[in-house]
Amino acid sequence: MNDELQALAESPTLDNYLRLRELLLESPDFSADMAELERLTRFCLAERGEEALRLADEMFPRWLLSSRFHYWAACAAEMTGDAEDAELERFLSTTCLEAILATGAGTRESPFVVTYPSDVRDVLLFRRLRIASQQLTEEADGFRDRVLCQGPLGKGGREVWFDCDAILRAGCVANWSGETLPLTVAAGRRW
Repeated sequence: MNDELQALAESPTLDNYLRLRELLLESPDFSADMAELERLTRFCLAERGEEALRLADEMFPRWLLSSRFHYWAACAAEMTGDAEDAELERFLSTTCLEAILATGAGTRESPFVVTYPSDVRDVLLFRRLRIASQQLTEEADGFRDRVLCQGPLGKGGREVWFDCDAILRAGCVANWSGETLPLTVAAGRRW
């Protein structure tokens, strides 16, 4: 997967993202257990950098396409004084988001393709959109997450669609609606 990650870092395109995503989803070690990501978040929020770094090492490569994972790994690296690794992790965090945005237009016909339940909120936060409602739907070609975003005061919002079929079929069904990380923390992310 190292070559595919390098290719994605150099060019966060649809093809590079989907190639790495396919390898990841086929791996027997793949997991998108949100409890694991929440634990990393809590270590970072508690400024327990060494523990966060150890956990991030354990989570790799399962979470290698998660922007949020790389964000918290960057925070852990900063806490332990590793500025070079922190910079790399911040870069990978943004790269993951750019790659997801390259997968579609966020419409029903061309949804963004995600790998983890947390990707939905991360993409919306990156685009400065707030969730008004969210609904998992089954379309003819698989599962989609339909998110209605809040619009400006007094105006309706817009829909953003995500293709989550492959990860739901990979066993992340129980995790999908359980995305519990504190949004107030995520909303303050530095990109």
